[in-house]
Order: sequence, then C-alpha cells, then structure tokens
Amino acid sequence: MWHISPTEAADRWANIKGLVFDWDGVFNSGQKTSNSPSGFFEADSMGVNMLRFSMWLKNAALPPTAIITGADNPGAIQWAEREHPNALYSKVLNKQKQLEVFCETYGILPNEVAFFYDDILDLNAGKIAGMRIQIGRPGSLHFQNYCVEMGLADFTTKQKGGDYGLREACDELLVLGNAFEKVIAYRMKTDGEYSSYLQARNQIKTQYHHQEH
Repeated sequence: MWHISPTEAADRWANIKGLVFDWDGVFNSGQKTSNSPSGFFEADSMGVNMLRFSMWLKNAALPPTAIITGADNPGAIQWAEREHPNALYSKVLNKQKQLEVFCETYGILPNEVAFFYDDILDLNAGKIAGMRIQIGRPGSLHFQNYCVEMGLADFTTKQKGGDYGLREACDELLVLGNAFEKVIAYRMKTDGEYSSYLQARNQIKTQYHHQEH
C-alpha cells in the first residue's frame, strides 16, 4: 500500500540511483535458531535482480546495491556471493551512519537510495533515504502505523518477510517505473540486454564489512 500520492511516488522512484536492504525480516521471516540461520527465497531474489536490471536499462549503469544488517548472517553472505551486490555490512549498530558511508563510497546521496526495511532498528537509516519500503508484518500494526504517521514509510507490503513481501515490493516498483513487462521480456531471452547486464553484475566484487563491537 502506498502512503504517498502516485505522482510523488513516481517522482521519488525516478530519482533513485541505489538500493539498500536490511536482511532479517526482509529477505526472510526473521526467525533465528541455532541450527537454521536466516536465509532467503528465490522469488525475492528474482525480484531484486529484476529491479537492478530495470535500473541498469534506465540509467545504462548498475545501481550501487548493499545489505546493511545488524546481525552476522551466513545466508546473506551466500546471497551476496551469488547476486554480487556492491557491499555487505554486518553487525551494524548505527544503520544511518552506515548508509551515509555507503553513499559516500559509491558517489550517491542518501535521498537517491531506496531503503527496504522491517523494524525499529532500521528507522534512523530510513529517515534519510529517498524512498522507504517497509516490509509489512500483521503482528506489528501499531509500528506500521507509527512509521506512516512519522513519514518513515512510503510503501508497506501486504505480505511479510518470508512470505514474499520483498518480491511484492520489487514488482510494485517495476510497475511504478513502467518496466514490469520490459524486464520480463528481456529476461525470457538468453542473449541481448539481460546477458549484458548479467555479465556486468557478475563482475562486481562484493566488499564485505564486519564491524566488531
């Protein structure tokens, strides 16, 4: 559900150059056990990939992309090794500061970043991002309402993390950017634009940053 007007949503998305994601509660349900570190779902990963592809088509350049997580997640490392984001920041206490470092490193501004998040520890980063995508959770309606009232959520998914909320968000942004049908058509081919994008994406050497506290 959008919490801003269609015109404002389109204007904000047109200004976005980078993508930053929280991990737990976004790529998964956030459940933690000793034997089951939080992983990711293929449908969500496809959504992120198609979103990056759409931005590559529009800007003729790959969007700087990062994971910023407060935990140390083997699943996030596995995803990064396969999907080649620019950076994975783990054990982060201050996500706003880390977002600012990311932007400075890759030459963009915080208001040119779309930030995907789910909970309280993400809000200090969300308040400086250009677009805030909240992965919804039925058990946190008061928190969701708070984020909307405080102007910290531009869009909230109906589905939660682990139930393809991230894919929902990515598809929504593809539609917003009039790119949904285009990226599917290109992806169905084995050569051409998608092949060029994939080659460029896979040349990225992800930078891993693990903060010690």
